[in-house]
Amino acid sequence: MPSATRKNYKTCMDEYCGKDFIKRQSKMMKYIGKHLKIKVPKTLKLRKEDYANCSRAYCNPGCKGTLFESGKYLSKAAKHRITKKFKGKNSKLLLDIIKSTRKNIFKGKTSVLKDDFYKKIPSKQVAIAKRKGALSGCTMGIL
Repeated sequence: MPSATRKNYKTCMDEYCGKDFIKRQSKMMKYIGKHLKIKVPKTLKLRKEDYANCSRAYCNPGCKGTLFESGKYLSKAAKHRITKKFKGKNSKLLLDIIKSTRKNIFKGKTSVLKDDFYKKIPSKQVAIAKRKGALSGCTMGIL
């Protein structure tokens, strides 16, 4: 990874997946708690998995190893990640669901990205995410 790319990735992880991500998650949890009438903790502690998910979605130019990676089929890296995390019948079922979802999203195209963001994300949200430090939008909607 070139040093400029590494610097951008570090900035994305520090800014977008760091303090800003915690604020957005807390705000979302409060909203959910209010509407479901459940008590939500005042401070939110994120797990390593949360940071990994944020990194994969927002600090991943080209959406490598995700559902949104360009190509005709789901990448080997994405398949490996799913089968590694979910073993046995669950991984096969989840893999089938993801392949079906990808087929519905791509609809015969080889790419659904525009400037490393899913093209159906509104441009206003993309601009805000980029301003906050996101490098990509490998997700259906920006958090």
